[in-house]
Amino acid sequence: VGWSCSRLPFLHFLFPTAPLRSSVNGSGGRGPTPSWYEVETLDPDAIAAMPSPPHGLEEAAQYVLDLVEPYIRRGLDPSRVILAGYSQGAGLALAAASRAPRPLGGVLMLSGWVAEPLENRRPTCPVWMFHGGLDPVIPLATARCCFGMLQNTGARTSFYAYPGLKHGVADEEVTDIAQTLYEALY
Repeated sequence: VGWSCSRLPFLHFLFPTAPLRSSVNGSGGRGPTPSWYEVETLDPDAIAAMPSPPHGLEEAAQYVLDLVEPYIRRGLDPSRVILAGYSQGAGLALAAASRAPRPLGGVLMLSGWVAEPLENRRPTCPVWMFHGGLDPVIPLATARCCFGMLQNTGARTSFYAYPGLKHGVADEEVTDIAQTLYEALY
């Protein structure tokens, strides 16, 4: 992969798992699946027009912030907290950072999208988006549109696309993420 935790020994990772939910988003009758919130649409224009966040998003964002809070109370500077999420978790990481009581260090969005209207929710921290050029789940055009939505809020944001990558993570992307973390925290 080109990097290891030995290059970033100051990092501490938390990997929460989404609760099981019965899906009503048309994904079929698979029964309960891990899901942070109800995905009503991936269409950025439809999301921007929503009257409120998707069901479950606010509770999930608070859950993430509650995971981080004990570290901040023990003295961790919030600017050293970077939330990361993959796919649905990317939208959750952004939603949590947008609700944080203090500015955080940033958000890493991997193969994800903006899950809620950004009106009155401008992120106060940098947002880095990483996305596969051949993603069949969240098309690259959707991710680029979400990037534009973030730019329109005035957020500090950057976008990395990986031409041959589908809905997943590649070595080059991991290297870019490690470099982003190094630059943001060192």
